Amino acid sequence: MSSIDRILANPALKKISFYLLFAVLEIGIFWFIASFITTHFPLLLLLALIGFLALLILVKLFKQPVNLLFLGLMTIYNPIYAYLVLTSWWRHGSVRVIISSAFLALFLIIYGAWSLREKKVRSATPLDKYLIFSGAVILLIGAASYLRGNSTKFILADIFPLIEFGAYFFFATVFIKTKKQLYHIIFGLIAWLLLIELAGVIIYIIDPSVFGYQADPGGIVVKRLADFMAAFTLPFIIVMYIFLPNKKTSPQNLLTGRKILFLLLAIIPILALLFSFFRSLWLGVIAALVVTFFTLIKRQVAWKMALLSAFTLISLFFIVDQMIIVPQRVFNGTSLYQLVHARVFAESVESNSIRGRFDDQKLMLKGFIEKPLIGYGFGAAPGTSNYFTALLFMVGLPAAIIICLPFYIIWLKAYTVYFSLTDSLDKGLMLAFIAMFTSIAVLLLSFPAVIHFPLFAYLGFFAASVYIIPKHTT
Repeated sequence: MSSIDRILANPALKKISFYLLFAVLEIGIFWFIASFITTHFPLLLLLALIGFLALLILVKLFKQPVNLLFLGLMTIYNPIYAYLVLTSWWRHGSVRVIISSAFLALFLIIYGAWSLREKKVRSATPLDKYLIFSGAVILLIGAASYLRGNSTKFILADIFPLIEFGAYFFFATVFIKTKKQLYHIIFGLIAWLLLIELAGVIIYIIDPSVFGYQADPGGIVVKRLADFMAAFTLPFIIVMYIFLPNKKTSPQNLLTGRKILFLLLAIIPILALLFSFFRSLWLGVIAALVVTFFTLIKRQVAWKMALLSAFTLISLFFIVDQMIIVPQRVFNGTSLYQLVHARVFAESVESNSIRGRFDDQKLMLKGFIEKPLIGYGFGAAPGTSNYFTALLFMVGLPAAIIICLPFYIIWLKAYTVYFSLTDSLDKGLMLAFIAMFTSIAVLLLSFPAVIHFPLFAYLGFFAASVYIIPKHTT
């Protein structure tokens, strides 16, 4: 055998050759895709390499689906998409839908592969039958809406968040096998959302003019940081601050002694919340904190700590307002407190924002009264300033109850689990889930852009957590 034949027969060389061929082929494919975006050679090469590396990461994560789930939850709300939406460069939710759909397709492939190898891939939950029934109703109404001639794009926009909720619930209960995995995803996801919020807050303070949405509290036109993730992050941080383990009970816990850190982290979603100037978001977070307070009212130490933390956060807000926002002339010298006060108390009921919402409500309630049982179908709502009245208008009362029932069951289930748990960290997480569900429920009373933000995807994951935690509690 010649030296060339011996080299070609080498298994290691064959493996290297295969990977090189694979790399060249995939980089070529990504190059072709990138050519539709740009013809600039360095950028083409960079996009092709990024695409190839992303594929390698996905192939690696394919063997660890729980990490792929975490990656999916992060990617559906990433800094690039957030910047495009917040600056109004791209006001369509199609990019986020495509990303989420791609990950859900990957999850489905993995689940199918697992099902072929193992008899029992997933343990059923009591919520499954309600989700299956609700999903079937949603798909039937979606098909009927299409046959009615409603816009396909709007039908998909109305259906996708609901399907997304059920899908992330299902795959979270498939891939998460231990409480440690669950903790990593929960805290990692909240940290990810806080980083995106922090970036938004910094950009807002430096140059708010880049943001695309605006409001006029007190007659002063201001830009809006339309990041609705504070509906998750702020209630979570406040509740976890109260329930963080102490050195006496859990000396080895990594979260022990981190109360000051959590308190400082709360400044990020508070500023993001206030910079948004969305009253619906403010009401949602306030409702979450009220529910938290009344849940804790029997624990004197807990609610005293809640009051103390609220006082501390308010004090920090005024310090930031007077030492950063006013000197930096973010609002041309006007304090954030004055603008928030004007947004709440000084806006006339005849303003376009308030009057438009009232007009939407009247129109949708009138339509609901005309067709209370079957509605007008998905994609037919004339306005979505109130998600619940829009749902009644589109699907009628019976179907609206069926669609909303799983959310109500989860909320009650979280309360039941909360009172049955003894571990401080688990109780804190459960109350945080209750607070987040409450926050989103109130937010949806006057929130129009459900498709743009992965609210239902995250709710699906947190709903799964409600069932996973007690399963792994001894």
